Amino acid sequence: MFNQEYDVIVVGGGHAGSEAAAAAANLGAKTLLVTMNLQTIGQMSCNPAMGGIAKGQIVREVDALGGYTGRVTDKTMVQFRMLNRSKGPAMWSPRAQSDRFRFAEEWRLVLEKNKNVDFWQEMVSQILVNGDRVVGIKTALGVEIYSKSNCYYCEMAKRYFDLKNVDYELYNTDDQNTFDELMKRNPAARTMPQIFIDNNLVGGYTCLLYTSDAADE
Repeated sequence: MFNQEYDVIVVGGGHAGSEAAAAAANLGAKTLLVTMNLQTIGQMSCNPAMGGIAKGQIVREVDALGGYTGRVTDKTMVQFRMLNRSKGPAMWSPRAQSDRFRFAEEWRLVLEKNKNVDFWQEMVSQILVNGDRVVGIKTALGVEIYSKSNCYYCEMAKRYFDLKNVDYELYNTDDQNTFDELMKRNPAARTMPQIFIDNNLVGGYTCLLYTSDAADE
């Protein structure tokens, strides 16, 4: 699915994942950030606060190392407060509350401006290891292939996904119940295979190749 190799693959686009991707990219590594939802990169919880006794210390340490969480907070905060002022200075702790949506937007802009960061939306199903070295990941595309016996293009479709190391669910429409299920999902189906990706109809093998070529462009 990809035409290049990456130096670093970061799985998860939360606060830690966003910082990891930015740090790797700033060091010159070609970085891929894989997350299940590109719209929630760097998203805060329902209590959109950054700081406190423990978390505030971590944010300041990350900031000292060149991280972005503190800067993003500065750009998006709507309220600032110093906690524990009734105690000694060692217990004082800054806390900022941010606009939850602006915080996620600003984090995404930081990453999008870095030319060394690419994005991919999908679930990671496996970490690929060669010896004692991690060499990649496998994602779960949710590929379903409806096929039948002695079908040349069905075999070509399976070979296509096998060569790309993509898992798929195979359904044989020689079984009447399976055929009836396909007709409910795609009443216009007249040929095999019928391919679905993430529950969306792609079509036959030729449609699969056309879709793949368009994505590569």
